[in-house]
Amino acid sequence: MIKEAVRIGNIVKDALRIAEFYNHIEYVGASNLDSCLVEFENSSKKFIEIVNEVSGGNVRSYGKSFHWITIPDDGQGYRRTKKAEVVCDYLKSHGINAFVEYNLD
Repeated sequence: MIKEAVRIGNIVKDALRIAEFYNHIEYVGASNLDSCLVEFENSSKKFIEIVNEVSGGNVRSYGKSFHWITIPDDGQGYRRTKKAEVVCDYLKSHGINAFVEYNLD
């Protein structure tokens, strides 16, 4: 369990690093709060704590079995949407059940 949590935490960390390449996009458009949601196969408290620690504190609980991946960004609009999509696509490419939650404020 610990090895898998560390592996997933590193994948989340890598996904967030890739999303930083989109910081140049102007954040125009709707006042959205799009984010990436994931459903881990193991969602025990200890597993999530390890994933969160390894990823840099970017995993937040969302209900009983889903978790938000917090995408560091001070903007909204298209840039936030693009970053959420990039993170989600990267996680899915590594076998993690992830999807974008499109959320308008």
